[in-house]
Amino acid sequence: MSDDDPNRLDPIASFGYTGNYAQTKYYATGVENFLTSYVYRRRMPINMSAQRLLEGRDGIPFSGRCRLFIESQKFLNLIAVPILVHEDRCVGVLKMENKEETTDQQTFPDEDFAFARVLASHIGVAYQQRLYGQVLGGGRLWDVHDHSRNIWPYLQSCSEFLAHYIRTECVSIFVRERSTDGKVLLRYRAGVGYRREYQKHAYDWMDSNAFTIFVAHQGVPIARSEKKLMDGQEPYTGACVSYIESGEFRNILAIPLMHDHACMGVLKLENKLPSGENFDDSDSKVCFEFARERIVSDLLRAGATRRPKESTKGFQILVKNLGTPPPDKETRLSRASQVIALQEQNRSITGHDCADYLCVSRPHYYRLRKTLRE
Repeated sequence: MSDDDPNRLDPIASFGYTGNYAQTKYYATGVENFLTSYVYRRRMPINMSAQRLLEGRDGIPFSGRCRLFIESQKFLNLIAVPILVHEDRCVGVLKMENKEETTDQQTFPDEDFAFARVLASHIGVAYQQRLYGQVLGGGRLWDVHDHSRNIWPYLQSCSEFLAHYIRTECVSIFVRERSTDGKVLLRYRAGVGYRREYQKHAYDWMDSNAFTIFVAHQGVPIARSEKKLMDGQEPYTGACVSYIESGEFRNILAIPLMHDHACMGVLKLENKLPSGENFDDSDSKVCFEFARERIVSDLLRAGATRRPKESTKGFQILVKNLGTPPPDKETRLSRASQVIALQEQNRSITGHDCADYLCVSRPHYYRLRKTLRE
């Protein structure tokens, strides 16, 4: 599967093909015009001769374009095996073409077919281990921005990191806080894949109708499909779909952020990709460990060494008007003129609030303000 598009299958290794084969793309969703996509979606291994595939009696789509990429310009037979992590999770397709010393009326021998299935299984296991390594082992953790000055951009970066590596349309992080009037809330602090208005969303801790609050009270990861939620066994209003950019809700994995048997917040992943997939135990375990090691620990450290920046009234005004601080420096600094304008309009916003929002030092902010005023 492609790292750039969860719905696309890209060649990652090949032998015996022309250089153009590297640009070949197959898709996990949409019309099944090609055998590779068919095998991926049906999870069905195939061992067939060219003659039988061309006859089309089995209903398997076959365009014959593979011949264009084979160095010998011949097509005799083919093995195509889905690469499965488990029976419900396919991550690619292993193909073998043109068994030596055969004709276009012969298939690969049964022992080759058996070997291909075993090999595909091992590749699936290796893929899962790679995922564990990327998310938990620190191999790609430079993708998560440091939060030496502000934890909120860090949480935003965690959301984007999980969306990419877990392959999901939406990720959000809600943090438990107390409002100025004393109410306990789960407040949106980071996310990807949602409409802008979701950034201002908060759940009342006592709201028994909210699935997010239900997860927080249960204290264990919960994965559900829309159909399962609609059965009515757990609280679910369906309101989340109005905030998702695609306007569609298929499934959810919710992870409570636990410390000493108390919930500090909830991590939510919605709409597993590709669209035919569901969240599984592997997703749940990986995300739970990531939340424990990379979110809970850093929330505790931020709380122990500094108060969250939104604790000041001025910072709250900035967030309310401009949204949470973007994770990348370039986008944050592009808002500098808006931050300065808001400070000039509202005395509650201090230079410290502005510096914290832009994730720069106060002297840097004042120099920036002077430059923009000139």
